[in-house]
Amino acid sequence: MVICKSCCPKKYVFSDCHQKVLSKLRENIHLNGFVLTDEDDYTEKPERVKDSDTVQMSVLELDWESVTEGQLSHIDTDVIIAADVVYDPDVITSFSNTLCKLLLYKKAEKWLDIFVASTVRNSETYKLFQTKLDEAGLKWQTVADHKKNIFVYEANCTVQILQVSLKM
Repeated sequence: MVICKSCCPKKYVFSDCHQKVLSKLRENIHLNGFVLTDEDDYTEKPERVKDSDTVQMSVLELDWESVTEGQLSHIDTDVIIAADVVYDPDVITSFSNTLCKLLLYKKAEKWLDIFVASTVRNSETYKLFQTKLDEAGLKWQTVADHKKNIFVYEANCTVQILQVSLKM
């Protein structure tokens, strides 16, 4: 929501695979002054959201383990920001493969930037994520630490941001 309120992108997609999270996303969209408009089933086509500044947001059910090309084709974006998604070793391979599919699918159309922001709770899990990115044919680099704290968080936690792209 902060990005939508402060940066005013043309479009923004919120996604998850759990119905309760998707419901909370819709609720938060409304609480922040945006209005959902009617559209087809959000499992295949995202619900469009518009506000007075014409920011279009989407709520999309996206399960990395069963994502389809049809779902990926509806994701019309040039930047993906994945936050706090690297914590479960059981879904890291699926997540890495989904990132690779998105990059390959969008490669022919336009440039796609992917950023993955993580609180490193378990260094082994985080290293597994980096290994799976390598195995999926993706290159990654750590984005330099920022000096200014915008959000309140525990300073003793390691926060890493990776920029992910196809290996050339």
